[in-house]
Amino acid sequence: MRGLDQDLEVAKLPAPNRHLLERGTWRVLIGFAIVMAIYYGYLQIHATLLDAKKWPSLSPPSGGLFAIGLLDRPGNERHNRYIAIFSSYECHIRRPEDSTVPSDNRSPELKGEQVNNPGGGHASYTGADVPLSEVLRHCPVVLTQRMFTHAWVQKRSDAVFDRTYYIVHVDLSGEGRSRYYQFSSRHAGEHLVFILNNQILTAAKMQVLDTTELQIEPFWFKSDANRLADYINAHPG
Repeated sequence: MRGLDQDLEVAKLPAPNRHLLERGTWRVLIGFAIVMAIYYGYLQIHATLLDAKKWPSLSPPSGGLFAIGLLDRPGNERHNRYIAIFSSYECHIRRPEDSTVPSDNRSPELKGEQVNNPGGGHASYTGADVPLSEVLRHCPVVLTQRMFTHAWVQKRSDAVFDRTYYIVHVDLSGEGRSRYYQFSSRHAGEHLVFILNNQILTAAKMQVLDTTELQIEPFWFKSDANRLADYINAHPG
């Protein structure tokens, strides 16, 4: 009843006083809208300046978390230095000539699906992994640990392959967002490889995104996804 009594008190106010009260409310609302517009404009200008900034190259750290661009341009598989494949639910970096399925009765379409689609997790490939030290000499570092600010894990179901997998959502700093946007603009469709303590976790195909959140997938085991998310949250940038 208190709200009703207050409404009655306002209604009983003389007309000039009531109009002053209404004008005061509108001024507050308009002032709030102006402040929000200025803040939004500032964010847009700040993001634009970051996107235009020429960032210095990054060196591979000796440990911790970072991501590299594999430079595996789509449609240029024979001429790419490296490719990413998923075998036994793990990501491997191979040379194109060392990444074929040994069975000769597999169609080219199936081979392509197993190389490019995480659903090929059961495939078995010939050849050996490229040493990480070599990969780091030829592939640029795109993001480092200080650019990851927060992470959380989401569970997903794959109806096509009838299995469950996990996505790690990662928040980026302003610099991280800008670096990712600039790099993905030039390397869309290529793989971004995530490395933690000198171990390859996974590789995700890049899309051109101007975003503060990345979705890293697939992780076939919850423990692997939690390992990445827990590390980021324990060492926020």
